[in-house]
Amino acid sequence: MAYLIAGVVVALFLALYLVSKPKIREEYSKVLSNDEYLDLSYNFVKSMSLPKNKGVDLHVDYFVSAIKSSLRILKTKRFKAKFDNVLKLEGAIRSLAKRDFSELNGLLSIDGTPRIVGIAEFCLKSNDFKFSGERIATIINNQNRVWTLSFDEILALDKAFLFVIVKKIAFLLEECKTVCKMMDLAKKCTKNKVDFENNKNFNALKNNKLFLSFCADYTKYASEECLQAQENFFANIENEFEKVFNLAKNIEKIDFSAFYAPLAILSRYESFDEASRAEKINFLKLLKLICDKENIDEYYYAIRLDNYQKTASAGHIDVFRAPLFSRKLSVVFARKDITSLSAALSSKTMMTLLFGGNNAEKPSNSILKINKFENTFEPVSRFKALNFGISIQNDRLKLRPHLPKDVESVEFVLKNCGVAHCVHIERGEIKQLYLDETKLTGTSEIYLKDKPLKIKLIIPFGD
Repeated sequence: MAYLIAGVVVALFLALYLVSKPKIREEYSKVLSNDEYLDLSYNFVKSMSLPKNKGVDLHVDYFVSAIKSSLRILKTKRFKAKFDNVLKLEGAIRSLAKRDFSELNGLLSIDGTPRIVGIAEFCLKSNDFKFSGERIATIINNQNRVWTLSFDEILALDKAFLFVIVKKIAFLLEECKTVCKMMDLAKKCTKNKVDFENNKNFNALKNNKLFLSFCADYTKYASEECLQAQENFFANIENEFEKVFNLAKNIEKIDFSAFYAPLAILSRYESFDEASRAEKINFLKLLKLICDKENIDEYYYAIRLDNYQKTASAGHIDVFRAPLFSRKLSVVFARKDITSLSAALSSKTMMTLLFGGNNAEKPSNSILKINKFENTFEPVSRFKALNFGISIQNDRLKLRPHLPKDVESVEFVLKNCGVAHCVHIERGEIKQLYLDETKLTGTSEIYLKDKPLKIKLIIPFGD
């Protein structure tokens, strides 16, 4: 009786596993043109519901197991010659499949799939798994427009894209395994070991050119047309593998940390901009922790922090001092709130004191021959207030022109009393000032009239 109960329990668990396990079958996705992608990528992220839960299971082990199973079949004597070029990639395939994707399981998810995995799938499938840095940047920026990707998601973005590639490899190898079954059936057919009328597999494949080419191959009557069908399939499958590995190598070269939206604000502060990588990571971890507690978007919290820096409370932190022999002992009381972040942004010393230290990340089994690029936490774009030494007082344009060191020329329009005036500044040999076509000397001010003026300034190189 005990054995019967145990058997029933095992059978139930097995049935549950077979029902719940993901199928190694790729879903069709339309390949989009660049113009279509611009619109649909934004619509895609906008249509996603807000992530509600963490701790999903991506069934990584199942896909890895399927990859290993397929490789074992391809390596058998009867198939090895046909799939020789695919098997040359076995080392790279296994290396990629060994990557640790557990970090993805703890991220915010939608309908059982981490949000960033859904984003990566849409991006890669819409371009038929061809690499496009532009498309990757577009969909991440679109997501940040709708709702900022969290710090944890940014750190795991490369893994999300690589996981989608691992799934694609599993699908490709499953296709190869299906062809192996086709070859076995073709061999049986040529030896009359198949009930041609009742065999479902034969009836499904009897008009398939690839299947018929294998049948002809085994009977030594293969025509050029039959051989072409095999040649086309193996050339296509090899091209697909080459494409996904080229994609994986390029993904590993991307610094995804640059897409973390709050960096555009935080990098204005010298103490953050010049902080070490470990200091930036620790700083951003605290920022995320605060945002999780308050349930606030991380970019909007960075704006709040930026505004806080303009108040009288900014940069203040509690310090306890006590005499210690011939010296003084100072103890800093840092709370895990905006005051610590503010203090770090106000002083390089406080940045190092509060957020310094080692922050080693897990080593990754990169498929690149060179080391994987580290996250730099440098923003994609920076914002800097510039007036180029131009100001208006009492309808007079005061000119103390200068250009940032990497800027050769600039042109802009300024308005005074509703009248637009065009100003052009460029570098040259000597300092010169032109009003419309007239050269002016001995003045650094221009009276702005009620009609549009065209002002040109030339400043010496180095200014």
